[in-house]
This record gives sequence, structure tokens and C-alpha cells, in this order.
Amino acid sequence: MQLKEITTNAVETVAPDASLLDAAKSMLAHDLGWLPVAEEGKVIGIITDRDIAIRGVALGLDSKKTLVRDVMTREVFSCPADATVEDACTLMEEEQVRRIVIVDENDDLAGIVSLADIAAQTRGSQSAEVLKKVTEPA
Repeated sequence: MQLKEITTNAVETVAPDASLLDAAKSMLAHDLGWLPVAEEGKVIGIITDRDIAIRGVALGLDSKKTLVRDVMTREVFSCPADATVEDACTLMEEEQVRRIVIVDENDDLAGIVSLADIAAQTRGSQSAEVLKKVTEPA
């Protein structure tokens, strides 16, 4: 099965120059724990609720003035839309991540795939193994 068959295509993103407050409000409005940080269609990072809490709030940064680019996770794991679910599982296991960005042939954001997406499509067998590997201590 190819990733494009299970990809969530409607993806909320945030600009790198948005404030942490704006990113948090977007997460709240869409019930998300992370957002791809995109600039001109390219994903340049990921901001998570943990990034905001640990790299922002815990350090006493002003959420209205601090920019997403200042606390985002810069390492982005992605797969092309025509890759297989197995390819995504391997990447998730190796990098110990629960979500990956899906890109098109131009490396533009095409969607996201989460462990939950894989679980829903594979009836849990593949996702159980990925979850086991993702949650192993690094």
C-alpha cells in the first residue's frame, strides 16, 4: 500500500515568523499537538506542543513575541507520497517518531501520516510493531 492512500491531505501549517501564541492557538483550534512549519510550500521544521512548553514557556520566553522559528524542531522526517507504508514504518522506527511529513515530487508538503493512520489501515499489526520500536529508550 502506498502512503498516498492513507495520507491526511488537509494539513494545518504555521509560518516560521508566527508567534508561539499563534501556533498554540492554531493547535487548540484544530485539536493538534504539532504543526509543520512551512515556508513557500516547503516544510522547514515542526513545532510541537512540547516545543512550546519546554523551549518557550519553561524558559520564560514571551509567547507573543517569540517566533516559531526560535523554538521549532528543525529536523523533519519525510517520505514521498508514492513510498510504501512499510517504508514509512521503517522510518518511524529508525527515528522514533509517530508522525511523518509526506512530500510530492517537488518536495512540497502533500500531507502527513501518523501512526494512527497506519493503525487504521493495517488493522493494528504493523502499527503495534512500530509503536514498540518508537517507544524504546534511545
